[in-house]
Amino acid sequence: MLVDLLELFYCKPIYDNFEELAYEIFKKKVTATELLSRGSFWLMRYDFVFEFPRPVMPNMAFIGGINCVQKKKLSQVDILHDVEMQFPNI
Repeated sequence: MLVDLLELFYCKPIYDNFEELAYEIFKKKVTATELLSRGSFWLMRYDFVFEFPRPVMPNMAFIGGINCVQKKKLSQVDILHDVEMQFPNI
């Protein structure tokens, strides 16, 4: 109930332009809430290397890496020094 009340005050000014556009396209009066409540959009966290192929519908978007941390610069490491430390007898 509270959400419906807040929707009148906050969403109505924002969605008025969209409702006019929807009226031009559909030729009938439709509110933005009705449009948004009937739509579905799937966000797929999907890696093509590790997953089996699956069909993709038009309402799906791939968002790989959504939970990855920010990348850091690689440190300058002497690889030859690391190998010598691991295998001193070579």
